Amino acid sequence: MVKGCFMRMGYKRYINTANYYKSNVSRPHKFLMHVVNHALGHMKGGYEVVVDYIMCMLAALTLNPPYNFSKVIFTQMKNSLTDDRWLMYLRFVQM
Repeated sequence: MVKGCFMRMGYKRYINTANYYKSNVSRPHKFLMHVVNHALGHMKGGYEVVVDYIMCMLAALTLNPPYNFSKVIFTQMKNSLTDDRWLMYLRFVQM
């Protein structure tokens, strides 16, 4: 479903890779990737790469299937607590 969604977005590169780059899609979808990656991503930098759980969120926002965003957010927060990166919460939780 995610690969089909990115093909509909006009992804210009090879589709069977682990991470996708937001520079390879059209401008409106690039903005959507940028917003989701900054708001719901747990990274401090490297926002050009869209990781797998963000790709699933983008596919859910674009195609509108049922998707549990709260579970993803809770899982990422729980993983951050068990690692050495316990201060790196999601952006909207930090605010």
